[in-house]
Amino acid sequence: MEVQVVEKSGIAIFAPVGRIAEGDCIGLTRRVSDELDEPVPGTILDLSGIEYLSSAGVGTILALGQMFIAAKRRLVIADPSSEAAKVLKTVNLAAIMPIFKTVDEAVKYLAG
Repeated sequence: MEVQVVEKSGIAIFAPVGRIAEGDCIGLTRRVSDELDEPVPGTILDLSGIEYLSSAGVGTILALGQMFIAAKRRLVIADPSSEAAKVLKTVNLAAIMPIFKTVDEAVKYLAG
């Protein structure tokens, strides 16, 4: 899995491409958790490029959310692909972590 990283309005946007399954979880966790050292208003996990999201992938997203909460930082999800959206809805992740339809909506939320 490739993870593209961009910045918009001072907010880091991590966009994994492909699958988030068991073998990908450690790399994704390392890439995103490194952001905890940066003084930014929040971090976005852009899931638009996800073809498959396993239960291990969901667990990784939850663990990242916990890490950000412990660090008093904000992590949100944006633009989930239809496949990712189905999984996130099934596990009701929106009850734990904000999910936005677009990256721009997420940026406005974190910048505001």
